[in-house]
Amino acid sequence: MKWVSGMVTNADAHTTLGAVIPPPGSPSARTAIFERLRNPNDGSGEDMPMVHSDNYPAPDNQPLTKIQYSIMQKWKDGNFVNDWSRSTAVSKHITPQGLDRAGLESCVGGPFYPGIEAGWLLRDTYTYSEPFRLDSTSLEPGDITKQMAVPWQADFNDCEQDGELAWWPAQRPDDVFPESGGPQVPWTRNIVHRMSGMVKKWYMLGFIVKKGSRYVETERQP
Repeated sequence: MKWVSGMVTNADAHTTLGAVIPPPGSPSARTAIFERLRNPNDGSGEDMPMVHSDNYPAPDNQPLTKIQYSIMQKWKDGNFVNDWSRSTAVSKHITPQGLDRAGLESCVGGPFYPGIEAGWLLRDTYTYSEPFRLDSTSLEPGDITKQMAVPWQADFNDCEQDGELAWWPAQRPDDVFPESGGPQVPWTRNIVHRMSGMVKKWYMLGFIVKKGSRYVETERQP
C-alpha cells in the first residue's frame, strides 16, 4: 500500500506490520495492530479497516464481522497454532471451487455502496437459490452490474483518498513513485483534474510495476 498511497507511506501505524509479517510477531506488535481495528460489537476502537459502512458518507468505517474480530482477538492473545512454514509454494491444481475462492477472497465486500464488483441490489434485493448462489431465473442480463458507474472512469476518478469518497489504492493509486526517481507524487498530477478529464485522458496515466525491490510508476504519457 505504501507504494500507491502517501497516507500509508506517512502513517507510523503501518510500520508495525513489518514486525509481524512473517508470523507470529511479538505480543506487543499483535496488540498494536488489533487496537487499530473498529469493534463491531459496540463501535469502539480505531478506524481500520478503512472501508465505508452503510452510514456512507458519514465517517464511520465498515468494521470486521464479529467472527473476524473474534479471530483477530484470539490472534492478539496468542491463542493460535503457529504453523506458518514460510513457504511461498502455490498449488498448481486448479479447481472450479479454487477459482471461485481466489476471486471472492479479493472482493471489497462490505455494504456494496457501490462495491467494485456490484451494487447493494446484490445484497438487499436479489433472491438466492442457495447460499452464495443467485437465482438466475429472477435476473436479466446486466442486472448484477447495472449500478456501476457509466462511464466507469467517472467513479474511478472519485475513488481517491483526497476526495474522501472512497479509498481503493490497490485498484486506483493515489500517490506513486516515478520510475525516474524523486519523492512520491499524485498519480493523476497534471493530467486529470475532474471527471471529464479521467474519461478522456485515463489512458495517459502510468502503470505501477515492480522494479527490483520497489513499485514504481512507468509508461506515463507524456
